[in-house]
Amino acid sequence: MWHLRGAVNCHAFRRPWPTSQNFDQKRSFFLRFGPKTHWHTGCLADHRHIALCAAHTERKPVARDFERTPNLFKEQQISMTTKRQEGFSLIELLIVVAIIGIIAAIAIPNLLASRRAANEGSAIATMRVIFSSEATYQATTGAGAFGDLAALNTAGLVDNVVANSGGGTPKSGYIFAAAPVTITNLPAFDATAIAGVHTSVSSVTGTGSRAFYVNESGVMWFNTTAAAPTCTATTARTVTAGTGGGILN
Repeated sequence: MWHLRGAVNCHAFRRPWPTSQNFDQKRSFFLRFGPKTHWHTGCLADHRHIALCAAHTERKPVARDFERTPNLFKEQQISMTTKRQEGFSLIELLIVVAIIGIIAAIAIPNLLASRRAANEGSAIATMRVIFSSEATYQATTGAGAFGDLAALNTAGLVDNVVANSGGGTPKSGYIFAAAPVTITNLPAFDATAIAGVHTSVSSVTGTGSRAFYVNESGVMWFNTTAAAPTCTATTARTVTAGTGGGILN
């Protein structure tokens, strides 16, 4: 008696036979039939087989069964995944914090020093502008006399930022001042630039470590204190630089 029910190893008519792994070779055998022999439409046309046991429902283990991960391996995978999600240990976090602290201790002071150097460079440039503006003002609007920052601003020789720096809004961390000096038969002026916050007050928030001074001679002086160098209101015009000070140019 041939197939009483659908054989699990049979394939559609005239389809290529994929492999012999899906066929029970122990209980079946191949026979060659002619092309006009159509007694079993579920098998190949050129290679017929008598599936004596094709209708059996017993399931044989195949190679895919060995590819399945045992429960033990799955439990190990879950354990390893859970371990990776636990986070860093306290020692690892302390090492990272220590490294960040070392980098900050090296970088922050250099950054602050660079900012102060930039502020001082800007202050020196502004002092040169004030000196040039005073000379222009004396030759034009001042009619031989020097003026203060307000007069220079009115004449359009300095901007509002420089003119209003003494009102609580420093320009690049520096406060500027300029005023004419009354000396008999000698037009003169004094111009100063001091740090808004000197480094002697705060090394972190300090905007500058030097103060600057210039007068009608064009010679610029500096010192390392919070107060600018001073000059006598006499024809001698003697400048006192102060601590750590001297001529800048």
